[in-house]
Amino acid sequence: MLGSFPSAVLYTKIHAGPDIYQVGSGNPGATNIKRFYGWRGFFVVFVLDAAKGAIATAIATTLATTANTTWLPGAAATLAIAGHCFPFWNPTKGGKGVATFIGCMTFFNWPLGMVTMSTWVTVYAITKIGSLGSMLGLAAAGIGVIGWGSIWPAGSFLTAVALIVFQHRTNLQHFKEGQLTRIIHEDFE
Repeated sequence: MLGSFPSAVLYTKIHAGPDIYQVGSGNPGATNIKRFYGWRGFFVVFVLDAAKGAIATAIATTLATTANTTWLPGAAATLAIAGHCFPFWNPTKGGKGVATFIGCMTFFNWPLGMVTMSTWVTVYAITKIGSLGSMLGLAAAGIGVIGWGSIWPAGSFLTAVALIVFQHRTNLQHFKEGQLTRIIHEDFE
C-alpha cells in the first residue's frame, strides 16, 4: 500500500497545477512533473517516490530479522514498486516505478543505488530522454547485482525490473520507431 502513495498527484494539487494525467506523458512521476514544475518539483516527487521503496524495504527488513524470513524485504520492495505502477486507488494510472526502484536498491546496496541513479542522471543530461536513462539505469543495476551482489533476492529483483520495463513499453516502442521525445520545462501558467 505504501507504494500507492500518489506523490506527483498530491504535488500538482498542492501547487494548483494541471491534472498530471492530462499533460505531458500523462504519467504521474517525477519526470513528467519536471516538465511543468522544473527541477524543484522533480526532486520533491523523486525523493517521495524513492522514500516509498526505501521505507517499505526497511520495515520489511526489520520484520524479517525478527521473524527470520529472508524473502520478505525483496517481496516488500517489489510490492512497493508494483504499488507505484498499479496504485490500489487507480490501477491503470500508476507511474513507471524508477524512483521507487532506486529507493529500494539504495536500501539494499547504497553504492549500487547511486550507480543506478547516476546512470539515469548522466544519460538524461546528455540526451534529455528520461526513459532512456531509466532503461540504462536498470541495466546498470542488473550488471551491478551480478558483479557486486545484493541482498535483494534475484526472483523479486527480476520481477521488479520486469514491471518497470512493462511500464516503459510505450517508450520502448517510440524508441524503436525513433520517436522518443526530449523532456523540456513547459510553463503551465
